[in-house]
Amino acid sequence: MSALNRVADALLKYPGTRDNDRMLCAMVWRDELIADGRDVNAMYAPDFFLAYMYTLTDAATITRCRRQLQLSNPECRGEKWKV
Repeated sequence: MSALNRVADALLKYPGTRDNDRMLCAMVWRDELIADGRDVNAMYAPDFFLAYMYTLTDAATITRCRRQLQLSNPECRGEKWKV
């Protein structure tokens, strides 16, 4: 699944992510780890850091995708959206 699709899914599934980039990144990374077969509740910090460095989508990419999606998809916009 592409980064754009993952971000769109998170924005629609978790409304709080529409106005909070940190929450958005956390939810995208959580979904990526689960899709990779990892148990996020039993994951050790060093394992997360390795995934963060090598496999998880970069935070800048996630926020760039959010901005792109919110421009053309009103359902992805949060309370702080300004035209």
